[in-house]
Amino acid sequence: MKTFHSIPIEEYRLLASNIIFTLLLVIAVVAMGVLIYTIVSGREQKTGKKQLKKLQQQRKRRRKNSRADLFCDMFILTLSVCFISFLLVAIIIPGWTDYIVKDYIVYIGEFEVDRPSMKSAFIVLEDGTTLQGGLGLDEGRGEGTIVYAKRSRTPLGFQK
Repeated sequence: MKTFHSIPIEEYRLLASNIIFTLLLVIAVVAMGVLIYTIVSGREQKTGKKQLKKLQQQRKRRRKNSRADLFCDMFILTLSVCFISFLLVAIIIPGWTDYIVKDYIVYIGEFEVDRPSMKSAFIVLEDGTTLQGGLGLDEGRGEGTIVYAKRSRTPLGFQK
C-alpha cells in the first residue's frame, strides 16, 4: 500500500476507472470506424453488366431517400464524435493526468457520506466538493483526513 503525506492510499480505484473508460473510448472509436466504413462502402456499389439496369432504376428511387439517409448518418457520426470528445476531455485526460502526475489533494476536516443506492456513494466535503466513492465509510457525518485525486475527484485514502 502506498502513502501520500503519510496517509495510506489505494490508487487502484483511480487506475481501474482510467482503464475502464479508456477501453470504452477504444470501443467507441472502433464502432465509429465501422460506422464510417459501412457508410462509405454502402454508397460505393459494384457495377456489373447484369446489374446496370437494376441500379439505374434503383438510383431514381434512392435520390429521394438519400438526403434523409445522409442526414441520419451525419447525425449519428456527430453524436459519436461528441461522445468521444466528452470521454476524452471530461474523464480520460483528467484521470490519467491525476494518476501520472500524482496530483492528489489532502483534505482535513468534516465531511458527509451519502449513499443514494447500495452500490454508489458520495463524499461531500465542507467546501462543497463532491467525491465519487465512499472509501468504505459509513453513511452520515464524519471527520478526518481524506486524500483524493484533484481532477477526477476520486477518493484514494482516509485516516481519522
